[in-house]
Amino acid sequence: MYAKPCYRTLDRPLTILGLEPGDLVLVVLAALVVFIFVGQVTGIALGLALGFGLRRIKQGRPPGYLYYLAYRYGLLRLLPAAFRVPNLVQPPLPWEPTTIYLSAFEGDSDDDRPEIRFYRHGQRLLS
Repeated sequence: MYAKPCYRTLDRPLTILGLEPGDLVLVVLAALVVFIFVGQVTGIALGLALGFGLRRIKQGRPPGYLYYLAYRYGLLRLLPAAFRVPNLVQPPLPWEPTTIYLSAFEGDSDDDRPEIRFYRHGQRLLS
């Protein structure tokens, strides 16, 4: 018998030039908008730079890594509520501290925190 390699990723996504189809469509659309409204050379340069940059950022990372980065740096607060994950604690803004302090005991001071209000959709619990 001979040894077969055991790959970690059994179901690899379809890639075109190193990008998934959804990423490639976003890169092409962004480049096309710049190509039409700004200039041809700028649009092509932006498309190539965005494609190589996105490929470099996602290389060797798990699925959802870019969403995690957007959450970590507080960029998800700028998106409409439809693009956010429901019941996820609001991420801190870049100038706010990243550590969230929550008490294990229920109290009036905990109900005023924005994280708790976001999780409960602005409703207060009866005590």
